[in-house]
Amino acid sequence: MANLDSARPAEETSRRSARFACMRKIVLPWAHIGGFSPWIVSIARRTGIGEEGIWTTGYPFRLLFRGIASLWSWLPSGLRRRLPFQIVAMMSVRPYQNKTFLLDRGFRALSGIGRWSHVFFTARPPSRLFSREPSGRLFAMIFPSAEVPVLPESFLSAIQGTVVVSGGTDATFPDQWDRRYRRTTPREVTDRVSSIKKAECVRWYAENLTSYDRIFSPIPGGVLPSPWRDSVNFVWTRPRRDQQAKIAVCANRERSGARYAGQFVERSRVAALSRGPWAEFVHVPEPSLPLPEYRQLLRKHLFTLCVEGGGIDPSPKAFEALRQGSIPIIKESPTADAYRHFPAVVVQTWDESEISEEFLRAEDERIRAEWPDWFDVIERMKLSYWVGLMAKARDTREFARPLGMGGVTD
Repeated sequence: MANLDSARPAEETSRRSARFACMRKIVLPWAHIGGFSPWIVSIARRTGIGEEGIWTTGYPFRLLFRGIASLWSWLPSGLRRRLPFQIVAMMSVRPYQNKTFLLDRGFRALSGIGRWSHVFFTARPPSRLFSREPSGRLFAMIFPSAEVPVLPESFLSAIQGTVVVSGGTDATFPDQWDRRYRRTTPREVTDRVSSIKKAECVRWYAENLTSYDRIFSPIPGGVLPSPWRDSVNFVWTRPRRDQQAKIAVCANRERSGARYAGQFVERSRVAALSRGPWAEFVHVPEPSLPLPEYRQLLRKHLFTLCVEGGGIDPSPKAFEALRQGSIPIIKESPTADAYRHFPAVVVQTWDESEISEEFLRAEDERIRAEWPDWFDVIERMKLSYWVGLMAKARDTREFARPLGMGGVTD
C-alpha cells in the first residue's frame, strides 16, 4: 500500500502537468514563436500591414508597457529583489527591426535611449536633422553611416555643451570596421575626432565604439525594441539554469553570400572551433531554432559565445544570454568595456588557445563570487542605469565593476 500511495502523487502531478501543457497550447497560441508580441506582429504581417504600420499601431501599447515598467521601478529594491520576476525597460539603442525608413518620421521612430534626445540626426543619405525643445531631454542622438564619414556642421553646431549618443546601426565609430562597407581612412577618422572635440560636446557615448580616446565612452547596444513593448521585458529574477554536460553554447548565425563573406567569417571560424577542438565543452545547435528553444538553450549553458557579426557589439545576443542567466563570452575591443559592467568573459582573440574548459570553469567560479545575486545584473541591464551614467557625463569605463567591488551604486 505504501508503494501505491507514494505513486499516486506522482501520477497526479503528471496528469496536472499534461493538463497544464494542453491549456498552454489552447490559451497561449503564441508560445511556439516566442511570446505575445511576435505573435501579434506575425498576424499583422499576414494581413498585409507593413512594418511602418505595425510600429504606428503599437504606439499606445508601448506607452502602456513603459508606464508599467516605470511604476515597477518605484517599488522598493528590497521588495523587487525578493520577487520571482522583474518588469524591466532594458537598455536599447536600435530602431525597430533596424528599419531605417522609419527614421524619416524623426523622434516618433525612436525607442530606448533615443527617446531621451532633443537633437536627432540620421547620417544615412539623405541625411536629416530633427530638433525639439530640450525640456528635460538629455542627449543629442546620431545614427552614423558607413557611407558618410564627414559630420555636418549643422549637427556639430547643435551639440555644444551637450551629451551625444551614437548608435542604432552596424556602422562602427569613429573608424569604419564593418567589412561590408568602405573602410574609413586614417585622415577621415582624425578629422571626425577633431571636429567632435572642436564642437565641445560634454561626452560622446557610442555603440560599436572603435576608439579609446577620452572623449568617447562605450555603451551596449542592448535589446531590439518590440512595436508593442518597446524595450520592456519580463525577466526572471533568478533564471533557472538547467545545466548540460557541455558548459558553453555557440549559436551564431552564419550568413552566406558575397555581402556577408568577410563580415561573418569570424562566426564561421568560431563555429568550426566549436565543432572541432572545443567540441568537448561547446555545444553547436541546429540552425534556425525557434525563439523559445533558443532561450531554453541559453539557460542550459553556463556560457554563450557571442561572436560579433554586423559591427562589433555582441548584443542583442549578449543581453539575451544575460537575461537567461548565461555568461556572454565576447572579444576585446573598445566596445567591450561597456560589457565589463556585467558578468562577462572577455577574450583577446577567437583563437583556439584562448578558451578551454578549465579556463571557463575558473571564470564561472570568479563571476559567481562577484555576482552572487542575479538581480544586480538585471539592474544594470536597465535603460535607467545607462541614462543615469550619461546624465552625469560619467565615463562608462571607470565604473565597469561589480556592485560589491566598488561599482556604481547610485
